[in-house]
Amino acid sequence: YYATQRLLEGIPIHDLAEQMGTSVLMITKHYSHLTPLMKAKQFAGVIDPNATSGEAAQIRAIMSAQMANNNILNLVQMGTGLVMPLIAQSPELTDDFENRLKAQRRKSA
Repeated sequence: YYATQRLLEGIPIHDLAEQMGTSVLMITKHYSHLTPLMKAKQFAGVIDPNATSGEAAQIRAIMSAQMANNNILNLVQMGTGLVMPLIAQSPELTDDFENRLKAQRRKSA
């Protein structure tokens, strides 16, 4: 749980491995499934804070709802040890995220 949370917070793998007293290879081997989530912000792009379009407002609403959801789930996870995959947390947002990544991949191909 600790390593998962630190990686999702953006802590570099090298720093985490050193702090935990393990190898980068071990961290990579056991936590490589998190790579898409760790890079989500990089692939998602940036929303102009001054944008007033309906789509920008929609994206901000989804992001803030997801932030509240993450905060609640983090409290549950810390208190119970229960960890839920992203698909179980929000299937709709997971589908949307996957579709946007696929569209981006098609554009760059």
